[in-house]
Amino acid sequence: MSDRAQTTHDYAVGISVFLLTVAFVFAYVPSALGAVGDGTTGADAATADRLATELVAELSVDDYPNRLDDSSVSTFFASGSMATVRADYDLRESTYANVTLEYANGSVVTGRDVHAGASYADQRAATMTRMVVVDDVRYRLVVRVW
Repeated sequence: MSDRAQTTHDYAVGISVFLLTVAFVFAYVPSALGAVGDGTTGADAATADRLATELVAELSVDDYPNRLDDSSVSTFFASGSMATVRADYDLRESTYANVTLEYANGSVVTGRDVHAGASYADQRAATMTRMVVVDDVRYRLVVRVW
């Protein structure tokens, strides 16, 4: 008989416990942190996605998805009060939305009206972004709903 302990069995049990612990951490931690979240609901995210999709479809040039008509974009942003956005896109009275056109790198667009809906002051909001082209310039159409 050997005076060695059962190192192979001890190693197997130790590795099994370690792997189960790692699996538990990877499975549990994201859901625990997700509960804290950003304060928005799934309904807000769905509304932001729907609004962004409808805007791109409505403002696009025929046969060119994501290429927006410059005059349609100008008209939308010129008449884009929260009441108008709420009525045109069937939003609930308790829902607020902000639509902003930014350059593709995220910088602020100057020289044209690029905000519609409610004022956005860095509050928690569900955000959807679409890359679009207006007058051969790439922009980000950012839709925030809270």
